[in-house]
Amino acid sequence: MSLSQFTMMKMFLAALGTSVVSKAIFHALRPNDFEAIQRKRAADPSHAVVLATGGLLLGIGMDISGSCPGSVYVQLGAGIPTALPVFGGVLAGSLLATALAKPMDEKAKVKRFVALPWMAHAFVGLFIVGLAVVLEVLVPEDPLPSAAWLPSIAGVVVGSLQLPLVLVLRRSLGATQSYESVLGLGMYPIRNTSAGKRLNVPSISDLSTLLFVVFIVAGSAVATVTSTPPLPLGPLPSVAASLVGGALIGVGSTVACGCTSGHGLSGVALLMISSLIVLPFIFAGGIATGLVRSLFVV
Repeated sequence: MSLSQFTMMKMFLAALGTSVVSKAIFHALRPNDFEAIQRKRAADPSHAVVLATGGLLLGIGMDISGSCPGSVYVQLGAGIPTALPVFGGVLAGSLLATALAKPMDEKAKVKRFVALPWMAHAFVGLFIVGLAVVLEVLVPEDPLPSAAWLPSIAGVVVGSLQLPLVLVLRRSLGATQSYESVLGLGMYPIRNTSAGKRLNVPSISDLSTLLFVVFIVAGSAVATVTSTPPLPLGPLPSVAASLVGGALIGVGSTVACGCTSGHGLSGVALLMISSLIVLPFIFAGGIATGLVRSLFVV
């Protein structure tokens, strides 16, 4: 995130804009259901300082590890060597943050959302997609292998998943809960013991997110195997950096109650104030860390 490449920014903006448009369509088709989802999400708020801190830690971890809670699964499926240590670090960081988390009921919580008519909602999304297109024109990619998609096209595909998910399942994209499910499954035997209670082992409340990420891994594996020629890998972080970055991702996403997909795509698309707080701090943490590393790390 040192601003030397804009591939992920193009994909993120396209995915975000399409997510916003998808939610706006749902908003227009089923306004009562849309508002019910907003209210439900707002009923489980956090605090502005906590959200900002979590976003910063998440951004720092993303820059160090070269990954994020959702892309870890893509990297696992693609067989990226650093994916496994990042995944382990995210699990460790998530468990640590869950064990140390304490409610702060005495402080004001962010439980609001922006009220927009669906047409304005859709216009915001189209504007963001337009920014991705502008970036594609101003900062074109290096020649891509025939198997690769333009980042903005890939982002539109990701964002388009929001509409069938919310129409059929009343769900949104998000990866953070999957780590809670993995921890809950792996530590289920000790959940009700004194050690489990001290660690605050998550309960297994919903396995649908876990199933979703299993299919992400499978889809990534299929795409990797069928890509001809194989897509080249860029520079990879060390195992130590992957572990540390993964742990920061786990802590940050748990503290912020979401990640780049849960907050950055779904939360912003639902016009949640909490997500509008987290997202810029993710970028601030990642960009600042990337600039520091580019200046002082050889």
